[in-house]
Amino acid sequence: MHTAPPDGTEPPHAAPPSGHAAPPSGNAEPPGAPPTLALRDLVGDPALALVPMTRDALLDRRIGWAHISELPDPAPYMTGGELLLTAGLALPVGASGPGAYGAYVATLVRAGAASLGFGLAPVHTAVPPELTAACEEQGLPLLAVPEATPFHTIARTVAAALHRRHAEQLLSMAEAQAAIAAAALHRTAPVAAVLEATARAAGGWALLLDGGGRPLAATAGAPEPGPGLRELAARLGRTGGPRSAVDHDKDGYVALHPVEGPGHAPVTEGVRETGTPVLLLGGDRPPTVAARGAGATAAGLLGLLTRTDRAERQQGALAALLLLGDDPAAPGRARDLLASLLGGGPVGEAGAAGPPQARALYARRAPGAAADAGAAGPYPPGPLYDAPGRGGGAEETLRGVMPAGTTRSDLDRLRERGGWLAALSRPVPPGLLPAADREAGLLLRRALASGAPVVAEDGGLGIGAAVDPARAAHWARQTLGPLLDEPAEADGTALTEVLRTWLGCHGGWDRTAQLTGLHRNSVRHRMRRVEALLGVDLADAAVRAELLLALGWCP
Repeated sequence: MHTAPPDGTEPPHAAPPSGHAAPPSGNAEPPGAPPTLALRDLVGDPALALVPMTRDALLDRRIGWAHISELPDPAPYMTGGELLLTAGLALPVGASGPGAYGAYVATLVRAGAASLGFGLAPVHTAVPPELTAACEEQGLPLLAVPEATPFHTIARTVAAALHRRHAEQLLSMAEAQAAIAAAALHRTAPVAAVLEATARAAGGWALLLDGGGRPLAATAGAPEPGPGLRELAARLGRTGGPRSAVDHDKDGYVALHPVEGPGHAPVTEGVRETGTPVLLLGGDRPPTVAARGAGATAAGLLGLLTRTDRAERQQGALAALLLLGDDPAAPGRARDLLASLLGGGPVGEAGAAGPPQARALYARRAPGAAADAGAAGPYPPGPLYDAPGRGGGAEETLRGVMPAGTTRSDLDRLRERGGWLAALSRPVPPGLLPAADREAGLLLRRALASGAPVVAEDGGLGIGAAVDPARAAHWARQTLGPLLDEPAEADGTALTEVLRTWLGCHGGWDRTAQLTGLHRNSVRHRMRRVEALLGVDLADAAVRAELLLALGWCP
């Protein structure tokens, strides 16, 4: 004959039973604890008419649920913090002596009961004095439950009060999170604004330390962290360490949250690797549920803000070093910044590893090719790309620097999500990226002809990267001059494009017709015109190779 609370935090009734006033909520639960109800508030509800039988100080005890049981040993069915309600069916009637009820009360105390409610019907008409003495001696609050107050009414009242407290916690947390999210939109100082909003929500101060324990930003009242706190922050910031911590001393409490973003890795600055930044929230009391939620929200937003700010600084530093030349005082810094931005990490000590490598990307998207609105993004991952055609009416082009591990499948996803048909150079050291860009541009011609992405094979740059672009373009213009001067056909198709597609299809008539939208006989007719205009024999493999190079280098 006992009941247990339902699964989850939602009580079976969201409001107190009809005719009973809700108990006041003058006493808040301890910071950071689940919703509880002060026993004094429950006793203060006149509709329940509960009578305290033990000393008044015990009414400060808090309860987390109301549990009904008539078992002589209800401990196996208790989790602690309950108001146990019993009519004493299993207890002796008319027992006397100091030990008559001592064992029963001791069992409840060991089980963590917060209080005992003793019903005055149907067995007992009064609370046995020996039970009162045992509860007083062992510090267990005892309440007399009048016959007119059913146990289920008490249980429903407790459940409704706990539900309201839980709703208040959620509302407080939601308001704090909304304020912090709004602060992240600050136009000039989002990090400082997030710290201020978080400190207000936590009722104390906020401090952001970098991976080396140095302050990045702080609110008013934030103290200088001591060596012990810095060491704890460093442990949290290291990969594989604890995910949160709370420290306290005579001056108050400090909650620590690592500041991480999606896919976060330790921050790389030059050739020195540090841990993640750490957010510290301090105050006079332990962090409440709302304060803990505010800290988690702020840590996530600060992770995004600091990562974005750091990436912008690294991009700016890389651009400056590429324009001005590497820093004589820190040789190799441009190389290391490139590796960091591409996710390759620092190079480290000389000779420990080879220089980082990257690939050049060249892509084109025809007008009207729309990106997938539901995809993660229509552009490559990472910050090193340029799409100058965005917002214009012409064909969009895309050039970028990609990690060496980029593969054909990555180009397929880029095509699916953004409509880009791309070509990828061989992986090269940073100093050869301009040559790799030329190679990717040549490969893009092949990709456009075949209609499929192209990835260069490893093993060094092709011949296109070894030729001066200006001289190659001049030679290509001379070689293809008769075709370039020929006006486009009535359908808008240029002979150079038919030739490019035909060469890319290895002379396949049907495939060329499919890609150009021409009839098979029209392709044959135009290829005969190409031979006549250029005065060449397209059956000659050397001629086809020369023309393919010329088409690649033609401006």
